Amino acid sequence: MSTAHRRRGTALVALLVVGLAAAGCGPTTPREPDPSSSTQEAPMSSDPSEVLALAGLELPDDATDVTVDDEEVPGYHYAYTVTFTAPRESVDRFARDAFQLSLDDLSRPPAGEPGPLLQDTSVVEVPEGSRFVDRSFTPEDGYGNLVLLVDGPDLTTAHVGVASFPS
Repeated sequence: MSTAHRRRGTALVALLVVGLAAAGCGPTTPREPDPSSSTQEAPMSSDPSEVLALAGLELPDDATDVTVDDEEVPGYHYAYTVTFTAPRESVDRFARDAFQLSLDDLSRPPAGEPGPLLQDTSVVEVPEGSRFVDRSFTPEDGYGNLVLLVDGPDLTTAHVGVASFPS
């Protein structure tokens, strides 16, 4: 066999190997997943301070009965609801810090089932006399939505929705 035929044969074998690899043919033994190429989102947080920090907010020092709910919303990076109870003055200060509005300046949503503006939260009912406000924020990735529902009539229980999704 001449040198030219050997080169051509080697080239054909190389093309065949490249073609099989491109077609997905390869070893049948599975490889370990590469953790650096994972597309899975980070695990959800259960720490209310971490959740509020995503939107640049802080939990009031005198907050009690604090809970964090995470919602699995398809296509979202995350969707949390932080709920806390605090004296009305502290909830008012939280609203001023987060939205530059006092409780008296917030809108008054209708009582009953939450509307579309609360769809990213775990709120299941809006009590009579509640207050509501929302705004966008800029998370690390995508677009962020921040909502505040303060339960009426005493205005001491706050539900803070923090959600992020691709822009």
